[in-house]
Amino acid sequence: MKKSFTRVISLLLCLTLFFFADAALLNNASAALLSPSEIVDAASKAFDSAEDIYQKITAMINEQREEEEGEGDGFEPHAPDIGESEKIIEELEGYIERLQNLISDISSLPDETDSSEGKTVRAVKDYLAMLSDIVSVMAEGSRYGIDLFKTMEAMDIGDGGFSSISAMAQTCSGAAQKALSIMEPVTPPVFLEATHGDLMTHIYEFEKFAEDFVYAANLDDPLRIYSSIYRLRRINMMFGKCFDNLNSDSEAQSAQMKAHLNGPVMVLHDELSANLKLLKGGE
Repeated sequence: MKKSFTRVISLLLCLTLFFFADAALLNNASAALLSPSEIVDAASKAFDSAEDIYQKITAMINEQREEEEGEGDGFEPHAPDIGESEKIIEELEGYIERLQNLISDISSLPDETDSSEGKTVRAVKDYLAMLSDIVSVMAEGSRYGIDLFKTMEAMDIGDGGFSSISAMAQTCSGAAQKALSIMEPVTPPVFLEATHGDLMTHIYEFEKFAEDFVYAANLDDPLRIYSSIYRLRRINMMFGKCFDNLNSDSEAQSAQMKAHLNGPVMVLHDELSANLKLLKGGE
């Protein structure tokens, strides 16, 4: 009985593998049967479907760079509209999904030959992959920006007005825990990994400071309290430097994306636009 059951399972697995293999072969065979004009039409359709994404992200990146270049040096965070930022992220994620679908749609188109059609298909695939990479970086950076701002808000303990040293110490402790709850689960964009590591180090230092500050306040020990306040000033300075570095890294990435988009991507976009028209008979 057990052997029969095992044979049935093995047979089902084999049938499943054959089904998916046959499906892949059918897709490739179908693509291979396409005429040159049908191949060009399919590639052109994918290219045209991504045009609004290309125009939108080009406008977004150029506008962002103009704002950054107009702000000058120094990190002066301003309160973003979280709701609006989340809408932008949702829009970017929609673009990523669309681009991945377009890449999947033309994945089986033949591009191995050195014919005009093969070269064009390869170029369209490369173009869509470039756009997808850029939009992915934009979405990751935007998500991180929201988390970073929420962390900064959480750690803002104000300029005073505490009823007692103990109340101030408890506020610092609560701020540290809230900041950690926001940032510990966060996976930073690749271009911010190093500075994110520095930020987390400073948040853990702030957490340890808060623990010691609460202890000093409970003991009502003036020396420990003054030492804690001095540590807080030093930690604030480290945070300020870290935020400057995060801002610099973000601006550098933004400048790099603008150069990439307005350079190789734009050249490829314009060449594809012209070549597809020629291949379609100058429509």
